[in-house]
Amino acid sequence: MPLKIMKLAIAATSVINVNPLVTRLFYEATATSTGPTTLSIDPASFFSDTGDPATVLPALSAENSSYEVFINGVLQMEDLTAYTPGAYWGRKSCNHCSGWFFRLSWISYCSCCDKLCTDIRC
Repeated sequence: MPLKIMKLAIAATSVINVNPLVTRLFYEATATSTGPTTLSIDPASFFSDTGDPATVLPALSAENSSYEVFINGVLQMEDLTAYTPGAYWGRKSCNHCSGWFFRLSWISYCSCCDKLCTDIRC
């Protein structure tokens, strides 16, 4: 019996929605510091876009989340900050940071697949 080659025609489509959840918190440093020190900010000291106080810093997934810190409108390098979920956010070196305006924001992505359709024809 001779060898027969069959070619399968498979068509597949999927609809994937990527839904980013962006959260921004703000803080203005009022206390003066002398010399280089670590500034730790309690989550309750932050306020949201609506002016409501924050309650807790959420745990961020390493696979689909990231955070950014802006001080007086300037994006900060990640190794200068410390993000501790539920506890505090900190700047590792803060020298005379009274009056500085901090913006802490994070993005969490949720990819949701609505449907997967496969059509196999031989």
